[in-house]
Amino acid sequence: MLYNAIMKILFITDLIPIDDNEICAKALIPIIKELQFDNIVDVIRPNFLVNSLIRGKMIKPDGKYSFNGVNFLNLNFITPFCFPLKNKVINLSDYDKIVAHMPSGILFAERLIKDFGKQNKNTKLPQLVYAVHQSDIQVMTSWKYSIYFQNSLINAFKRCDEIACRSMHLKNKFLKILPECENKTIVKSSKIPRKYFVSESEMLAKFENVETMNFVTAANMIKRKNIDVLIKAFSNFKEKNFRLKIIGDGKEFKNLQKLVKKLALNDKIVFTGKLSADDVFKEMRSSQVFVLPSVNETLGLVYLEASASGCFCIGTKNTGIDGIFLDNINCFLCNPTIKGVSQVLDKTFNLTKDDFQNLLLNRKLIESEFIS
Repeated sequence: MLYNAIMKILFITDLIPIDDNEICAKALIPIIKELQFDNIVDVIRPNFLVNSLIRGKMIKPDGKYSFNGVNFLNLNFITPFCFPLKNKVINLSDYDKIVAHMPSGILFAERLIKDFGKQNKNTKLPQLVYAVHQSDIQVMTSWKYSIYFQNSLINAFKRCDEIACRSMHLKNKFLKILPECENKTIVKSSKIPRKYFVSESEMLAKFENVETMNFVTAANMIKRKNIDVLIKAFSNFKEKNFRLKIIGDGKEFKNLQKLVKKLALNDKIVFTGKLSADDVFKEMRSSQVFVLPSVNETLGLVYLEASASGCFCIGTKNTGIDGIFLDNINCFLCNPTIKGVSQVLDKTFNLTKDDFQNLLLNRKLIESEFIS
């Protein structure tokens, strides 16, 4: 098993918002909370400042913070952990495991272990569990990271005790790079709380007597989410009776609003801005179709949330959901282009009630794996 009960775990990742105003993926929050049920979990957010500036992340002083019930220690670094941590070395002697997510988290863990080991040569070190995200694949394969990050990250995966991939698709990509790690590599996906799953009858009722097809998407408004592609694809169906709600905020928000106005879609496309988790689920439960043609998704937790809410899902081929969701069986998958999205929208508009209900009943193919 990846995690055994009653352990003391040090969880390291920079993929955790420092407060509600930060635009940052929150997919690891449920994982941390799940670990906290049966374990003592301390969380560190190592913040590589240059990376934060490039990604537009918030920068706050070193110290203790809390987000959505998860307490963590924020530690800032000017350099990417290539020098000794000095006064930021954590005492590892009491920990059973270190679980690290994202390249910065893994490289910080490696630096921490190295510095602590030098100071405590006879102390047994914790077991190392490193998670694989799409960001790790990019670092291991792109020439941009060849100067420092690439070899350090590859060697870290080779040295660790266990490797947890966020999806089967990601595991396959990872093992093409490091096939020698196969025996210690597993899939560890996120879970959706059972309370968010609508019943089968509620799900099917959404497709009774539909006059206006309600679409919804939810994402951080950044380029790779392809919300602009989605809007342009919908502009090909102005004669159809539909409504699209776009949930989220981010760098591209104003540009996307201008695009909707330019394409004269204000009467069909609505921006809600950032919503609470409960309000996102509420919007999903009132919609028939969830659509997000994003690229380079590690898993795409939002697709699972939409499916739990009874939505028919449209996603992108060859991403984290491909293999979890099955094209033409319980979803539609498309190429992340205007033409590709338009093709699946056309298929969706032409589905009958029975077609939708048959596809939705196949939700059970993913339910057992993702209900917590």
